[in-house]
Amino acid sequence: MKIVSRSPRGEIIYWLVVSLIPIGLGLWFLYDWQVGYVGQNRAKARQHPSLAGQPELVERAMERTSPTDTQFRDFASTRPTSREQVVQRFGEPLTSQSRETGELVDEYPSRYGVLTVVSRGGRIPAEGGLTWIDWPHTEGQIRGQLYWTIPCAVFLIWPLRRLILALTLRVEMDDEKLVYRGEVIRFDEMTGLRGYNPKGWVDLYYRKAGQPQEAMLRLDNQKVAAFNEIVVEIATRKGFPNPLTNTEDQGPPANEAGASG
Repeated sequence: MKIVSRSPRGEIIYWLVVSLIPIGLGLWFLYDWQVGYVGQNRAKARQHPSLAGQPELVERAMERTSPTDTQFRDFASTRPTSREQVVQRFGEPLTSQSRETGELVDEYPSRYGVLTVVSRGGRIPAEGGLTWIDWPHTEGQIRGQLYWTIPCAVFLIWPLRRLILALTLRVEMDDEKLVYRGEVIRFDEMTGLRGYNPKGWVDLYYRKAGQPQEAMLRLDNQKVAAFNEIVVEIATRKGFPNPLTNTEDQGPPANEAGASG
């Protein structure tokens, strides 16, 4: 008689669903990092007076990663007094407009907001010369979406490992041996079925040639679809008490060494 078994479908589906949760969250955060948050900022930029109706300027602004709110605060703290200082720090403005009052208004829109610089004769007034307007999402918020993918990746490790184990498990039994995930246990090496738990697992003890102590392989009905058939076949062939019908505790001696299945 030959028995070939893999993991139950329910086990595979369970770990697949659990794996999809951090995968889905990670993709959500990646989407917001690359598309969602930037798209909301783009929509706000289209409403800005100097960019409204000029899609090419909006796209050029979205390509700029500077200035940011942090860069603006750091620069403003130096109290710049000339337009030239702004140009040295942020380059040429994307838009410039002269007012009837003789003031020049330079604007530096970027992916994160817009810096407005008002100057007269190259000089920036102490009050109102530099202003910053945030788009809906700051540079830190957008970058934070990328950082959130890190815990998603960490939480994915365990369920993905269990899913791979479930997909790759293969258990075979013939007239001579049991092969569990590539490990061969011959019938003449099996010494007992003990430690049965009504929740659905039992420990198969065996002793390989030259081993001073028994080793243990746990058979679990959540991992092996043909659990009942395999356990009954082992009990029948070896004359062991059938743990599925005999719930008497048969725990291993304290000095026995175990190895997980």
